[in-house]
Amino acid sequence: MEPRDELLQIPIGLLNDLSDAKSNQEILECFAYWSQRIVQCQRCSVALPEGDTLVLVGLSGEQVNPTGTKLPLVGTLAGKVYSERKSQSVSDLANQPSPFLQNLAAKGMKSLLIAPILAGDTCFG
Repeated sequence: MEPRDELLQIPIGLLNDLSDAKSNQEILECFAYWSQRIVQCQRCSVALPEGDTLVLVGLSGEQVNPTGTKLPLVGTLAGKVYSERKSQSVSDLANQPSPFLQNLAAKGMKSLLIAPILAGDTCFG
């Protein structure tokens, strides 16, 4: 397959999967799957706000934390990214003081990139 053809498969596949989605959950899982494929990472998860937490609702790849896992908005890197609307990365999870990040390292993850889902000034997750 030509490199150009391979690049075209991503937007076409994403659009096909989105048009086939029958529920919000399927849309979120589609977003996670294609984000994982585009970024070429081990895992992608989507977290949406619920009260004073972020809840993992769409996952693709390695299942480090299951759907439904709640992350506090206060005192977590995910909460900071959501509140400040700025991406954060951690290159060495094993040497982090956060128990949550250490848990990810214990499950085999080495690095992390968290990005907000933005539309204008609104952060959706």
